Amino acid sequence: MNRESSLPLANPSPPSRPRPPGPSGLRWNALATLVTLGGALGMVISGGVLFIAPSGQIARETGWTFWGLARGAWGDLHAALGVLFIVGIVGHVVGHLRGLVQAMLGRRKGWRGLHEVGLALGLVGVVVVSSVLGVFPSDLVEEVEEFFKQDFWRP
Repeated sequence: MNRESSLPLANPSPPSRPRPPGPSGLRWNALATLVTLGGALGMVISGGVLFIAPSGQIARETGWTFWGLARGAWGDLHAALGVLFIVGIVGHVVGHLRGLVQAMLGRRKGWRGLHEVGLALGLVGVVVVSSVLGVFPSDLVEEVEEFFKQDFWRP
């Protein structure tokens, strides 16, 4: 018997069924999830390119491009994908608002997400505070980015 199957469930719940499509035939939560995923993956790619891209002056002087796009176009793409990501997140939250509120108020059985919420907020807090103060781990990321922007691409 494997360990996972021998653990009792605190509040077993029936398997969730996908919601039927709305009047337009769309599953809005699925759409919001896919839009969020697409925006996030696109931002990872465009953010990675911008992270290693030379500074604006060096990019202009050298005619730097990546996959046929100049640095400014990558910045525009990154901003547009950020808006798409936010739209997806808002749609996802709206689609799950009732369940999220119930869970936060402790009315949803079997949901033990407060530990995850605390951990996520703590991680975000560490990143924000370390970035504002210019200390580890954010200072290391900034140093690597500065190396690519200023030194790596110089002829």
